[in-house]
Amino acid sequence: MGLPYKPCWYFVLRSSLVGAMTAALVPAVFAQERTLCGIVQDQTRAAVASAAVGLTNAGTRVNTKTGSEGRFCFDHVKPGENELTVQANGF
Repeated sequence: MGLPYKPCWYFVLRSSLVGAMTAALVPAVFAQERTLCGIVQDQTRAAVASAAVGLTNAGTRVNTKTGSEGRFCFDHVKPGENELTVQANGF
């Protein structure tokens, strides 16, 4: 014959799992930062290596340089209006 109620450990375990799942979702909901990657190419679609790439968001500027294949990435880009600038010798 089963118990007419669930044992206390069932509620504790269930509450713990729900709390853990909620805690795991909170950073995903509030941290809307993204990664922005791209490739810098010239008019002939050749990669532009060592180009200075800058990203400005809300007055904060971060800089990087393109690799040998013209690739660059910025991590932790916040949502909103962003300004991307590229400078290279000869352009």
